[in-house]
Amino acid sequence: MRYLALLSLISIHHYFVFCQSNIETPFGFDRIKIEMTTAELVKEMGPPEKIVSYEEEKKVWLDADYDLDKALVYHIGFDQVYVFDYQNDYCLWKAYIKDDRVIYMNLTSRFVRDLHLDKVSVRNQFGFGTSASKVEEVLGKNFFPDRAFSYTDYLYADLGIRFTFKQNHLTNIYLFRRFKNRADLGKLVKYYPKDN
Repeated sequence: MRYLALLSLISIHHYFVFCQSNIETPFGFDRIKIEMTTAELVKEMGPPEKIVSYEEEKKVWLDADYDLDKALVYHIGFDQVYVFDYQNDYCLWKAYIKDDRVIYMNLTSRFVRDLHLDKVSVRNQFGFGTSASKVEEVLGKNFFPDRAFSYTDYLYADLGIRFTFKQNHLTNIYLFRRFKNRADLGKLVKYYPKDN
């Protein structure tokens, strides 16, 4: 009897850990998602390592030679950024905030221990390290591609999710507030090359 009770507790714990790290697009995880309040985010994640203003984040991007016209988060808009130690069950590095709501999240595999990487999945079918073809198999080909020398991006605008691949391995997952109208989306995707 004690064996069955212990087995049940282990199963419940395994289910809870697995579910909290699965992304069901377009909403995010069970416990952290787009449109949640900053209070809800901090309750789940703990306090951020730092909070960065719009101007400070913009300087970081410009210093790294990013073109802000091509940056999704700048098309959505934000007020500040909550920066976390990304050694967490979500691999959440940055949460972009607008009007006290999370509107964009950057989940990263860079420098993250396998203990955390293995917990993050999308639709329970793929996670960090996955190939672009597997993502296409699961989510379809209704994405805007952006291919450069060192990376490939897939933007699934209708699902509110974007992926970055380096050497055909998924390295970053971005969740974002979906565009309310197609014109706003059009301002961004005009920079995305067309696939033949």
